[in-house]
Amino acid sequence: LAWADGIALDVENRGVAGDTNWVEANRFAWDAATEPAPDLVVFYDGVNDRGAAFGRTQRGDLDPDHSVRLTTSAEEKTLLDRSWPARADADLELANHLAATQYRRGVLTARSLAAAAGVKVRHFWQPDLNTKRYAPADEGAWSRMGAAPPTPLGSVWVDPVLPLADVDVTDLTHALDDVRVPVFLDWGHTNELGARVVA
Repeated sequence: LAWADGIALDVENRGVAGDTNWVEANRFAWDAATEPAPDLVVFYDGVNDRGAAFGRTQRGDLDPDHSVRLTTSAEEKTLLDRSWPARADADLELANHLAATQYRRGVLTARSLAAAAGVKVRHFWQPDLNTKRYAPADEGAWSRMGAAPPTPLGSVWVDPVLPLADVDVTDLTHALDDVRVPVFLDWGHTNELGARVVA
């Protein structure tokens, strides 16, 4: 149980490493049919949706009905490569459109299921290292990811996926822009401070 304003909340985290929103929406369909209805379902997505779409585009797996999670280990990537051998490069524009199409479908599917079950649902698009306004405190995270940070200081990368998806969700892309101490552990996971600021 968690407490908020003196009210006891029975919170169940059903997040799974590597899941995309479309995978979550499919799981929610099963849960809605087999589990007691909760008061609220919260979806928190973004980084995995873009990452999985990039890998899928690289492999030529472009069917938006194909429910795929982001690979989180070398073993998973090896298994995936057996079915969808990796190509040389991914088409970034195509990947953005695939991520947006699948995200939109997932959001609309979850909302439809929630309405039928009488459940409130909220969708949030998460901040990530790419979209955070770059500050010196972010250098450690960029180094861990083996990537060059954006320049100059204060610059941001504009994420095209959410505008392409064209769904009304709570956009937290810039929730961490003004934080000037380290918050990102990798591309999308934050430390406790980052979690509190986003919350």
